[in-house]
Amino acid sequence: MSSRRSTIATFLLCLALFTTACNVAGQASTPAPPSVPAGQAVLPTIKARTIILVRHGEVDLKNKDAGLTPEGLRRAEDLAVALKDAGVTKIFTSEKLRTQQTAEALAKQLKIAGDPGIPQMSKMPEILGYIRDHIGKDDVVLIVYHSYSIPGMVKALTGMAEGPVADETFDNLFVFTPDATGTRYRLVHGRYGAPSPAPAAAPVKTAP
Repeated sequence: MSSRRSTIATFLLCLALFTTACNVAGQASTPAPPSVPAGQAVLPTIKARTIILVRHGEVDLKNKDAGLTPEGLRRAEDLAVALKDAGVTKIFTSEKLRTQQTAEALAKQLKIAGDPGIPQMSKMPEILGYIRDHIGKDDVVLIVYHSYSIPGMVKALTGMAEGPVADETFDNLFVFTPDATGTRYRLVHGRYGAPSPAPAAAPVKTAP
């Protein structure tokens, strides 16, 4: 099942990259993009061919700083399988061991040194500003970070709302590719590795 999901993730990524290539081919005849309405969340200053965002792998939720659990280490291997042909050129993590361990298998496979330059709990402008300053327009970027950042990253790059990530959820894979105007990113939301369990349902309140 894990292998099949990694294959699906790879297919979705290839589809996103193909869409980007089509956009690039058509940019010569694309008119200049219109001005962006106030408050619209787009980041034209970030120029990457593709941005891939994942949360770190499984951890003991009572001791996150201990690093990945065996399940988390397997997910790191699944990530390497899913992205082995994605053309990743830059990898960013936080300073926390769990994010670095999640990226390690892919980094070794591709012979890329991960950049742990985005401290945990950085604000979204700081995260995206650091990435912007360390990438080029042809880079395929992998960001392995923390659950709190995912809704903000999706909103900042696409303008779309994304709900919070449950503590038990580790299998999301978000792929962002710029549209033909170059003013915003499209999103493909996939999954990879072993399925995460469904989030625990909130307790039902009963009348007193």
